[in-house]
Amino acid sequence: MLPGALGLAVLLSGGEGTTRSERDVAAGLPSVAAREPEVKAVLVNLLENSRGAIHEGGTIRMDAARDGVGLVLRDDGSGIPPELMPRVFEPRFSTRSTRTGLGLTIVRRLVESWGVTVAIESDPGQITVVTLGLRRWPRKGGGSPEEPPS
Repeated sequence: MLPGALGLAVLLSGGEGTTRSERDVAAGLPSVAAREPEVKAVLVNLLENSRGAIHEGGTIRMDAARDGVGLVLRDDGSGIPPELMPRVFEPRFSTRSTRTGLGLTIVRRLVESWGVTVAIESDPGQITVVTLGLRRWPRKGGGSPEEPPS
C-alpha cells in the first residue's frame, strides 16, 4: 500500500473553515518506490496550496488509482492563470505574499527523485488538477519500502 495509507484522512481533514475534503483511496494499495516522509512532504505542500486557493465552502479531492501508480489532487479554488503556469515550479515563485514559493519546487524535486512526474492543469476560477505518477515498489528480492531502488 502507499506508505502509512498516506495518512490521507488526517492530511485531508486538517485545516480550518468550511473546506470540504473528499477522497477515493482504496484500501490495500501497493507500496510505491518513494520514501514515506517524502510522500508526506509532497502531499502537505500540495494540500497547503489547495487550501490557500479555495474559498469558503470549496472542495479538495484526492484519488489514488487502485493499481497504486497514480495520485490525483483536485481543488475548486481560484486556479492558476495561464501566463503563470510556466513558473509554478520555479523557486521562490508564489502568487501569495505570505508564502515562500518553495512548496511546488520541493514537490517537483522529490517527485523527480522517484523517477516519476508531476503535472498541473488549471482552469482559473474552476479547477486545478495535480497528477503524480508513482511506481510500484518492486518486491522481487525483498527490500524495504523505506529505501526505494536507485
